[in-house]
Amino acid sequence: LIAAIDIGTTKIVCTFAEIDESGHLTIKASASVSSVGMQRGAVRNVAQVGGAIKRVVAEVEKKINEKILQDIHIDYDHWFFLGYSCLYPNL
Repeated sequence: LIAAIDIGTTKIVCTFAEIDESGHLTIKASASVSSVGMQRGAVRNVAQVGGAIKRVVAEVEKKINEKILQDIHIDYDHWFFLGYSCLYPNL
């Protein structure tokens, strides 16, 4: 099971897929929400971005009638935080 989240300036997209034994990927559901807390590709408000991520994941979970994520892990290496010197642990 794979869940991918794309966080952009205007929208956040979550896609859920499954990989079968032969390696074929099948998209099960996808959803998007308006991005809040972002400004020109940078995180301006971590709590708002975290809330938007939770909303888009909930939409995908509703579509497939299954809980797909227990924890959300984000690769912070590619993010630029405006005005933050530490990472917000509970998105």
